[in-house]
Amino acid sequence: QKGVIVIIVSLALGILLLLGAYFLSFAVTESKISKSQEASFKTYYLAEAGANEAIFKLKNDPDWRSKFIAGTLNNETLTRNQVFDIDSSYTIVATSISPALADIVVTAQHNLGSKHTQRIIQTRLARATNSAESWGQSVFGGGTGGQQNGNITFERNCTVTGGKVHANQDFKVTSKSTLTV
Repeated sequence: QKGVIVIIVSLALGILLLLGAYFLSFAVTESKISKSQEASFKTYYLAEAGANEAIFKLKNDPDWRSKFIAGTLNNETLTRNQVFDIDSSYTIVATSISPALADIVVTAQHNLGSKHTQRIIQTRLARATNSAESWGQSVFGGGTGGQQNGNITFERNCTVTGGKVHANQDFKVTSKSTLTV
């Protein structure tokens, strides 16, 4: 019949056009997901970098270290801009709870055009300040979170009297150290 070929070719081209549009839509969606995941990874590593810098400052910066040990960190703030690229930054806020005990909050942001990703890490840091080798207290390691929570490591001679020792995970006494309970 005349005109049947035109109808069949038009239907075939219509089906191919619909398939092409579907695959194009699928590719655009996957591209957006990929960019979003990349921004999420950058934000995660920004927050981790901020947490590591906070720990470094508490160990090595004389001002932060003395305030940390004295318990006088009062919303000490540090901001880093353009860390990985022009659109990434993090802010550290350190606040003492008591001597040698502080809350650290790191807020990381990565801009992706008109949208942005944000990750917030909150952690509590403590430092033993007693230099005596004999403690009349218990030693506990625990908490919620990852596999590393609950580890206790003794790196020097220590005696615990009148108390208990408990670790949720690993209990380590390094070489050349002695622990007496």
